Amino acid sequence: MAPTRIRIELHGNIDFRKYHVTGQISSEKLHGGLMGGSRFDPFKQISFGGAVTELGDDTKATINRFYEIDGIDTVGLDRTIVAIGREPAYNWNDFEPQIIATITDILGWNEEEVAVEYLLDSECYDHEPLEEQLAYMKRIRAEFERESRFMI
Repeated sequence: MAPTRIRIELHGNIDFRKYHVTGQISSEKLHGGLMGGSRFDPFKQISFGGAVTELGDDTKATINRFYEIDGIDTVGLDRTIVAIGREPAYNWNDFEPQIIATITDILGWNEEEVAVEYLLDSECYDHEPLEEQLAYMKRIRAEFERESRFMI
């Protein structure tokens, strides 16, 4: 049996996180290149190679569950990933427990038995690595500035 785990992937863009799960959160392979619709157009049709894909009812219901949480701006789904964009006025800790509770409810998991880890630059943490994320962002910015000098 697979472990019940949610691995929260942090990015240089602090308004965006991916929640990787060890269960199947959606029957759809891809919704919106992971970043699908917004609160104003949550089910926009996605085109793959000229073919338009209509989202299934179960995927729409899953997306709606996340939009019920205040602070969420965008939702994208893959079979084992929930991608969330937050509204800038909110901090992640304002609603992240609700995201985790929603994922565990959809998957039928007991929330107390779920391991939550953070993933940053291929490293896993058992806590939210805020200092490490700041250092990561500074390193990425410095690399970009260094490469930009060579492009001029």
